[in-house]
Amino acid sequence: MFAFAVRSFAFAAAFVALAGAPSVARNIPERVLYSFHGGSDGASPQAALLPDGRGGFFGTTAYGGKIDCDNGCGTIFHLAPAAGGGYAESIDYRFERTSYEDGAHPLGGLVADASGALYATAQSGGTFCPIDGCGAVVKLTPRAGGGYAESVIYSFTGGDDGGDPTAGLIVDARGNLFGTTQSGGAARGGVVFELSPSGGSYVQRVIHAFGSQGGDGTYPSGPLVADATGNLYGLTAEGGAGGAGTAFVLHPSHGGYTELQLYAFTGRGDGGAPAGALAFGPHRALYGTTSGGGPFGSGVVFSLTYGSRNGVVERVLHAFSTLGARPQAGVLVDASGALYGTTALDRLPACTQGDGCGIAFRMAPHGDAFDYSVLHVFGYGLDGSAPLAGLVGGPGGALFGTTSGGGAAGAGAVFRID
Repeated sequence: MFAFAVRSFAFAAAFVALAGAPSVARNIPERVLYSFHGGSDGASPQAALLPDGRGGFFGTTAYGGKIDCDNGCGTIFHLAPAAGGGYAESIDYRFERTSYEDGAHPLGGLVADASGALYATAQSGGTFCPIDGCGAVVKLTPRAGGGYAESVIYSFTGGDDGGDPTAGLIVDARGNLFGTTQSGGAARGGVVFELSPSGGSYVQRVIHAFGSQGGDGTYPSGPLVADATGNLYGLTAEGGAGGAGTAFVLHPSHGGYTELQLYAFTGRGDGGAPAGALAFGPHRALYGTTSGGGPFGSGVVFSLTYGSRNGVVERVLHAFSTLGARPQAGVLVDASGALYGTTALDRLPACTQGDGCGIAFRMAPHGDAFDYSVLHVFGYGLDGSAPLAGLVGGPGGALFGTTSGGGAAGAGAVFRID
């Protein structure tokens, strides 16, 4: 069982050493809660789940649903505990492209506001851009009699406002939404944007355009996280002084935001191409992963803290090699300071899928180090493969997540690790 806590963040000095030899914890059971069929029920979930507060979860699939797009345009689904045990899946929305107004292919996760409305980004679709569209933000508003009404609250043009939103959103107490796009912007390096409710609609403004100043990062790679004072933290997959991505913070300033680059990755031993979201943790540190770089070229888990001279120090906590490789999401931090995550590959020979089907892992604090262990190796039987999303805590202190492939029909699965 796992205990989880949410922390606010401020930098402070901390030191964490590289972990010792990894191990495989084979006694941790994994259970598939739902296998996607690849048709109207959706296919290939690629984002983390959103707990519904009643023991169930909301989520997105990048494909499946309606057949207006190749392999389907994607869905928003709900997984709820069933009366007879297990979980039942229902579809809250199927994206469609019969008109070029709806979004398509949601790759990021969902966020809910205080009223219970759900918000998602769609990588393509929307009113603008030829052929596939430049992406959109959609809102699902609960209906009085049950179900949801869907509306597109913003369509990206691919110009200065950004395009190709692949990460989920965050929402503040006033209902303002914040997110990123991987393309567009004044310097065409992607943007951080804000959507503010105004008179029944939403007004979009770009609060940072990446690549607009020397040494800036480009192509933001995951969702933002916010601290208690409204600072926004995130990662870029490329750019920076080393060309291998950056960690950044946007400080509210005079009605706008000022960007501060926290760290520029080199792509060598410190990692490169950071993936997913940053996480607040103990010792007032930020934690995250890179999908590349590190001593073995397979990515790392890292921390960022302020050093004694007030500069930001990046430390590699674990370098992936054979027991896990290429993480595509950030880590979950529990109340004890342990880190939990997934990797898309595992580099183990028993999986029939190329470089492996991926793992779920745990890193337990041990003095100034972390002990790394593998909780589950995917791809053995029908349990799913290639988890691209991070883990979330849920009922009974268990871990819950999604795999983009595998399962009974090869279209992905939702799983639980106790």
